[in-house]
Amino acid sequence: MEKEIISKINELVKKSEKEEYDTIVNSFKTINDECEYSDELKIIGLALSLYLNNDDINHPFAAYNFSLDDFPDEGIHFIEEVFENIESDEVKARLADILWLKKRKIEYAEIAIYSYISQAKKLEDFNNWVSTYIRIERALILSSFFKRKDDTLFNFVIAHIEDVLKRANGSDPLFLSANLMRLLIRFKQGDFNKYYEDSKKIAEASLNSGNYDKAKEHYLICIDFANLLGDKLLIQKSTINQAECYATSAISIATIDSILAAHWMQQAVETYKQVKGGKERKDELYTLLIEYQKNSVNQMKEILVPFDVSEQINHTIDVLEGKNLIESLIALTYKIIKPPSYERLEKNAKNYMSKFVFTHLMGSTYLDKEGKVIAKTPANSNDDENEKILWSEIVRLSSIEHLIMREGAIKPGREYILTNVYITEYDFLKVCLNNPFIQKGQELLFAKGLYAGFIGDFIVSTQLLVPLLENSLRYVLSNYGVNVSSINNYGVQEEMRLPSILEHEKSKEIFGKDLLNDLKILLIERRYGNLRNVVAHGLTTTETYFQYYIEYFWWLILRLCLFSIFDKTEVLES
Repeated sequence: MEKEIISKINELVKKSEKEEYDTIVNSFKTINDECEYSDELKIIGLALSLYLNNDDINHPFAAYNFSLDDFPDEGIHFIEEVFENIESDEVKARLADILWLKKRKIEYAEIAIYSYISQAKKLEDFNNWVSTYIRIERALILSSFFKRKDDTLFNFVIAHIEDVLKRANGSDPLFLSANLMRLLIRFKQGDFNKYYEDSKKIAEASLNSGNYDKAKEHYLICIDFANLLGDKLLIQKSTINQAECYATSAISIATIDSILAAHWMQQAVETYKQVKGGKERKDELYTLLIEYQKNSVNQMKEILVPFDVSEQINHTIDVLEGKNLIESLIALTYKIIKPPSYERLEKNAKNYMSKFVFTHLMGSTYLDKEGKVIAKTPANSNDDENEKILWSEIVRLSSIEHLIMREGAIKPGREYILTNVYITEYDFLKVCLNNPFIQKGQELLFAKGLYAGFIGDFIVSTQLLVPLLENSLRYVLSNYGVNVSSINNYGVQEEMRLPSILEHEKSKEIFGKDLLNDLKILLIERRYGNLRNVVAHGLTTTETYFQYYIEYFWWLILRLCLFSIFDKTEVLES
């Protein structure tokens, strides 16, 4: 019986167009209950349906509604019986890896490592590099667990990485070499001098040919190798090269896309701040940045969201199609939708209140999930209370726009990028480095929050980003000369709190009233998000993180981190 099942598994694998994860999974999906040995084959199909996520070392396999922890014991026992006789390296690597994670036997990890590398060789394609890379990365992560006792497996994977880099010789058109070099940096392997020079040559060649994305990546790698070498002069030179690459990239697209040009020029300016004696060049680039920012404001026209969400979804996909990662993220945050205009919302709210006078005669009471009163809107009686009623109506209208934007653009856009662009936590870290919105030392925290939200883990993203946002707002105010701390009656220094930040005149000047109102409604308005309070005081439940405004909040923070300018021409001119 065992031989027959193995034969059937091998047969199903061979039916796939090529021995790769997606096509093999599709072969196993065709199994029906009447198929001979369907229960056993479905166990293999279940194991293959878990996607590989190398960013999570402890839980590298998962699905949207299933994890390895849910895998039945009898399924693991069956896999142990058959996996060594399976012909496919792809399937064998996956099954051996699962057995290693469940049983922690080194022989399973060894089989997985060799099978991953064997499959990586079969899939090697410099134009379609992701498939081979993720298998090499998983093999290296696995082998690193045994490095202290016996480095044979680890050295085997490192040797393969260096062999691929040698054969590619910098000529691969995309990012396989760059990502393999990052693995060497991460595990501090290889000849740092050699790979510094190699990466510098690749960066220069890419810059000269107009492949700016590849050039940027390799100049960043140069900085990392220079840091590993501990050579301060080399770090300085590499940082200048990186800044000039950002600037060249910005200048090349300034007439086509002011928003993207301003993003890269801002990166150049921020990078030059790290360069000793770089003030003159930084000021030159800053002049260009101001010019691009002014043009960007003109490019950010009022975006009217149609009520037909399906139309907005189609528009979102059309705008994102064919774009790389940064282009996609900037399009999602600045070119498809924008935060609501609160001047327009106020006008609409007044219009509504004038037409439906009786709606507010009795006032309103707002309850939380436990039935506790969390806010009240008074009945019409005097000007002060009418202002409160007006604000309550504005909150209601903004929540509707947030919902439409989330359903029509943010969620479908995020899922489209996730499906079509290879992205890791490190990509978000690059966005957060040299960022005027993010205080030094908090870049990785922001990157983790943004990446978690991007992959749909809003529990992690919200818990990280809510407090980080408050500190970033203080950080920006501080850089504009505002004293953001004070001494209380007990002689203790206290930081400016969020309500004071959002009401500060300098905040209104820097950020604009629309953004501040959006943050106020999301973070401290009890009738709506109240995120700052519910997160800080542990009042969230699992249900909280599935509300539409949570994803909208993530999008708003991504918008701030990607491009820290605000829709106020007069501020930019000053």
